[in-house]
Parts: sequence; structure tokens; C-alpha cells
Amino acid sequence: MPPGFHMEVAPMVSTVQVACPDCDLRSVAIERFLVHYCVDVDEYTVSFRCPVCERCASVRPDRTKVLLLITAGVPVRNWALPDELTDPKRAGHDPVAIDEDEWRERVDDALRDLAD
Repeated sequence: MPPGFHMEVAPMVSTVQVACPDCDLRSVAIERFLVHYCVDVDEYTVSFRCPVCERCASVRPDRTKVLLLITAGVPVRNWALPDELTDPKRAGHDPVAIDEDEWRERVDDALRDLAD
């Protein structure tokens, strides 16, 4: 949990006490929360929008708090890591590989063209 970020949840309530990273301790309506579940790494993240500053914030609470939020009616959105992270064809491949000599030559050519 980020420093200065505190979250308290009471079962079957319509608001949750959170410490917004930009504001102070606030009561936030359950409707302003969303639980995100990453199916690949089995981790939950909870996001909410502060009612005062309107900043969107997120936190990784323990599973007990996540279950309390879900029980209170917070929707869960499942997501997966991008396929590119596990694609064997892309393993160790730099998608932005640059030949430095060729790059410098092209920059020099472009600068010469500008000077002419």
C-alpha cells in the first residue's frame, strides 16, 4: 500500500473511508469504486474517484477488504496481462531496436539538407 494511503471498509455499508493521496480522509460512495482482478497474477486492485478533488486513485488492499467491497456491491472487472508478455516469438526481442550508426547517418543527412 502506498505511503499515506489508508483504507477502512465496514461490511454492508454504502460508503467507505479512504485517504485520498491528494486530500484528507474522505467518505466515498460505494458507486465510485471498482475492483480490478488480474487473472494472470491473481491480484486485486481497487480504484475510486475522490468526491472532493475528483482524482482517480487506486490501491492494492488485502483480500479481506476486497471481499467486503464485493459483498457491498462493488463491481469486479477481470483483466489479463497482454499476450506479448508471454509470446515466445517476442521473448528477448527489442521492438524498438535502433542501429545507432544508421540513425546518426540519417540525422546528419537531415541536418545537411536543412542547411542547404
